[in-house]
Amino acid sequence: MYKIESGVRKANELTFNTSFNSSHDIKSCILRPSLNLGLWRSRDELTFDTDNMYDYSLGLAIDAPSVNITSQINFGQNILQKESATNSKKFFANMSAYYRPASMKKLQSTFFVRAGFNDFSYTTTAQNFRETSVTVGINSEF
Repeated sequence: MYKIESGVRKANELTFNTSFNSSHDIKSCILRPSLNLGLWRSRDELTFDTDNMYDYSLGLAIDAPSVNITSQINFGQNILQKESATNSKKFFANMSAYYRPASMKKLQSTFFVRAGFNDFSYTTTAQNFRETSVTVGINSEF
């Protein structure tokens, strides 16, 4: 806990993150599921309020080396619970797919498509917002 000595405040903070991953070869594909869990807890130095943030996400990557395709999808949520201020929740989802045609291997070029979705909500509805993005392109290394 807090102890004030000579006008100096001390804060306690706890951060916990863990990730569970595996890889499975199934015929010509590689499946890589994942689960991520996190916790952040802090006691505010000035108000002595305790804030907590929880987050989790699930993911699945699918690689098909025989056709030069790599893809993944992730979704999850972050929840911030503040003792004396606005709480927030963020739901997110994203996916990506990459394809490197055999004819482009020497050029080190890859076609890609990425999509993302974020939905933020707060205890005050005036600040809620949502964003969606889709990006299509080509990466080249020089």
